[in-house]
Amino acid sequence: MRGANSKSMTDVELMNLAKKRIRLRNSFKWHSKIYAVAIIVIIAMYFLYGDGHFWPVLFILGWGLVVALHGVSVNIGLSDSCPIVADEYNRLKGFAIVAEKMNGGISSEENNRG
Repeated sequence: MRGANSKSMTDVELMNLAKKRIRLRNSFKWHSKIYAVAIIVIIAMYFLYGDGHFWPVLFILGWGLVVALHGVSVNIGLSDSCPIVADEYNRLKGFAIVAEKMNGGISSEENNRG
């Protein structure tokens, strides 16, 4: 799929891109919530059955790095101010209008023909 600012996108393409971005954000939110709960459980297990060596640090740092990389990959280039699909769609629609104006007002269909 083309980027939002490469050429003029149709409304359907913009809506699909907005939905994809919202799904990506939600996947990161769930990943970070599961991480937090799992770390709490692991630390509780340590306090119940630990032998003195703080072994949960392996999970905290290892899984924490994966969650951080997931967050970075999701949030690069995404606005943090669009929590719902309609807002994301309108933001992308604005990018598409700007891209079309920069293209001299020629739509992508006209551009492909000529």
